[in-house]
Parts: sequence; C-alpha cells; structure tokens
Amino acid sequence: MIKTHRSLLLPLACILGTITTLTAVVRAEPPAKKKIVFVAGSPSHPPGEHEHRAGCMLLADQLNKSGLPIEAVVTINGWPKDASIFDDATAVVIYSDGGGGHPAMKHLDELKKMANAGVGIGCIHYAVEIPKGEPGNAFLDLIGGYFESDWSVNPHWDASFKLPKHAVTQGIHDFKANDEWYYHMRFREKMEGVTPILTDLPPPESLTRPDGPHEGNPEVRAAVLDRKEPQHMMWVYQRPAALGAGRAFGFSGGHFHKNWQQDDNRRIVLNAIVWLTGLDVPKDGVPSKTPTDEEMKANLDKKASDLRVSRLLALGNRAISVRNCGITCQRHHECQLQHEPHLGDRKLCRKCSRLSLRSSPRASRRIALRHDSIVRSFILGCEPVRRRS
Repeated sequence: MIKTHRSLLLPLACILGTITTLTAVVRAEPPAKKKIVFVAGSPSHPPGEHEHRAGCMLLADQLNKSGLPIEAVVTINGWPKDASIFDDATAVVIYSDGGGGHPAMKHLDELKKMANAGVGIGCIHYAVEIPKGEPGNAFLDLIGGYFESDWSVNPHWDASFKLPKHAVTQGIHDFKANDEWYYHMRFREKMEGVTPILTDLPPPESLTRPDGPHEGNPEVRAAVLDRKEPQHMMWVYQRPAALGAGRAFGFSGGHFHKNWQQDDNRRIVLNAIVWLTGLDVPKDGVPSKTPTDEEMKANLDKKASDLRVSRLLALGNRAISVRNCGITCQRHHECQLQHEPHLGDRKLCRKCSRLSLRSSPRASRRIALRHDSIVRSFILGCEPVRRRS
C-alpha cells in the first residue's frame, strides 16, 4: 500500500510543477518598453528643408511600428516646457537648428544629468552644431563630437558610403545620398570612444566657397585637398563610465526631408536610435517600410514661404546674379557671397537665403529659383540684383 502511494507522488509532483511553470509564464509581464523622446526644433528654412517636426514624427512612428519594445514620443518647437516628458527616458534625440539657438543651449546641465544616468543622446543635422567653448566641450562629452565654426564646413554634395561592421549598420547596404553633409567635425581627443559610421572623401567642389565660419578654413582645405583624409558624417560614441557609460550618435545629414524616403539613409538612423537605448539592433536592421508620399507630407510645418510660392514661381527659371552682399543676419556674423557650382555661372548668397523670413529688416527682395524641380524661396538684402532671361 505504501509502495502504491509513493508511486503516485512522483507523477503528481510533475503535474504540479508543470502547472506552476505555466502559471508563471502566463503571469510574466512583457518586457518594459524603452522610452525615446524626440526633441523637434521650431520651423526653419524653406519647405522641404529642416522639417524637424515631420522628420521626428516619421521616425517615431516607424519605431513604434517596428515591433520592438519601444515607446517613441515627440515634443515640438524646441526644448519642452514640461521636463517631465523626459521621465524614464532611455534615449533623447534632438533634430533642430543649432548654433547659438540650439534647444539644449540653456539646458546643458539637464542633458548632462541625463547622460550621467546612462540616457542615450542622438543629434541630427544642424543639432550637431553648438558654439565652441563650454557648450562645445559639453558636446564632446555628451555625443563625442560636434560641428565647430571655423573648423567644420556645411556644403551640399553627393556622398558615397561604404559601411563598416557595427550594430548600427546591420541590415544596411552601402548607399549614396545628396545632402548638406557637414564634415571635418571636432571630435574627442584621439577619437576616444568614437566609432565612425558614415565616411567618405568629399570632392574638391565642396570647398570652393571663400573661408568663413561654415564655408571653409585652412585646416579643412589641408585635410581634404592636400592630405586626402576621409571625413566622417555619422558617428557613434560610447561614453566612459565617468560620464555615465551611455551611448550617443551624431548624424550630419537630414537637411532634405525627402531623404527620409531613401531606405538605407533612414534605416541607419533608426538603427542608431535603437542602439542608443541599449536594445540589440535586429540582425536585418530595424523593420521599416518605405514611407509613402502621403506619410512624407504628414506633419510638415506651415512655413511663411508656402504662402508665397505661387507668386514666386512667376519668376520661373531665370538666372539670378547677386553682388555686394553686406547684410548682417541673426544667425551669421557676416553674409558672404559664394559660388554654387551646380548653378553654373549663377551666383547667390546662400547664407541669407537660409534665414528666410528671419533675416534682418534690410532683406527685402523675394526671389525664387527652381532647380531640380525644387522650389527654394529666398529673401535677400543684397544689391544690386541683375536678372537675365
């Protein structure tokens, strides 16, 4: 009889163990989602350029639909007034204008505090630029490098990238893209903790502009034209333990909104954002469908120049020659005439044009130039203006 009881105990224990295991599986909570906060800058530049809100919302939507344990949220028009949005964030991505008007300029201490807590930080396009000195030194610690005026340059050119082996490049193919690829960035001493991701040797045509804070300088000319040193347009950075041991990246592309529709260009940024959180980047990269034209148009800012496009188009494809630019702009100490090779023998002051409606009151002429089916609106304070049919 005792023998029979003992023979029943073992199967009974196995059944109870199985039930307990199944119950534990049923009750197990899904992995906590990694919160990513996008800080989208205020409207800037002509339509289709520096589309911070639309770009951030597009990237956030793709991350939220990727199937990864991610919760991406977007705050618009610069640094949020309610800092509680950063509560429990594992990564912060800033896509905005930079320089002295960088959203983080007045919040560097907050950003440092987040970095010291291990929060990942990513900066896209103009957001990699911040004034040299204390802010620039802070960015060296936060993201490993930055655009330094009178050292770095910001030409538009066609870059061709052959990718290194890294988690951020998984599932991405070598690709080419035309963008305002900043280069000759200021990096940490001996590239400590910095890994280049997108690298190419810029063409000589990218350095045809006169020297200026963003246009050229003897150091970059020597590096590119003389020593033929490849330049880095995207990098990732592993902060040392003393700085929080978190991750960061800088991506100097992102001027043209249309480039987010290019799969490899978009997906390498998505990979980098996922990498920031500490999650493993999928072997084939972050799942991401090519955005439709409708998705690309969603959330675009209504810019002042939109209201004038029809009137500006009346100028058609006339060549415009501009001389004697002496305007002082709110973002640039000095406006310099520059030659744009892709416009043939036409010349225009691009620095003024970038400021659009935010240039000084002296800027009074509205000129539109159609090039490669892109309408670009310019408000120039330069004179005289000579039009040729």
